[in-house]
Amino acid sequence: MKIAINQSYFFPYLGYFQLIASADFFIAYENSTYAKQSWISRNRLQGKSSAPYYISLPIAKRPPEGLLLSNVMLADTATYKMNKLMKRIKADYKSAPFFTETFGWLAESVAEAPYNSLHEFNAYYIGSICSQLGIKTRLSLQNGNLSWVGKELEENPTESKEWCTRERLRLILNHFDADTYINLPGGRALYNYAGFSSMGIELKFLAVPEHTYPQFNTSFTPHLSILDTMMHCGITQTSAMINDFAAQNPD
Repeated sequence: MKIAINQSYFFPYLGYFQLIASADFFIAYENSTYAKQSWISRNRLQGKSSAPYYISLPIAKRPPEGLLLSNVMLADTATYKMNKLMKRIKADYKSAPFFTETFGWLAESVAEAPYNSLHEFNAYYIGSICSQLGIKTRLSLQNGNLSWVGKELEENPTESKEWCTRERLRLILNHFDADTYINLPGGRALYNYAGFSSMGIELKFLAVPEHTYPQFNTSFTPHLSILDTMMHCGITQTSAMINDFAAQNPD
């Protein structure tokens, strides 16, 4: 079985969903350290603006160093901020070819989204977007039952960060009886293929073409939120791009 694991991102970009589609089982992992100013808590849109702008929701209070993503809470103003963001999205994208298709679904989902923890909010939309795009990968969006993994790693406090990362993955993959771990291309610099091979785990990385599409009258900006892709390309074309990948062994 092929597993992909990533922290839950805020309205992720196209490549995140290619990663999900490449696996038999995807874990939106919440039992890892929250990284400030990362894609976990923000993303980018552009609309008709000349440059991308960031979108995010407010965090309840400044997270201390080492706080797990599962414990990062949204502020009481998150619902208000999301509704405000929806108004901006509507203004920026109302003339996009697939605005009605995308915004209609998005507007309906806003009232149902959980506004407690950041991970719960992100996981909700990851699952909802997968459903919209027809991604059939089995999802684990709430995985508090994997908290034991971190506790086992704490028993080896002197081990290197690389060892802890690899051991965490080994424990999770063994738990689900998986033999293949798939990662985004950026992970090539982080993971040692020989280390995985010695544990009986096959390590693969996504190889994906750089898809472009018209973004109003501006030059193309890659790696925006999937919402931008869906607004301009619609469900059918976005799904086709998501499924345009290959999973390769490291060189």
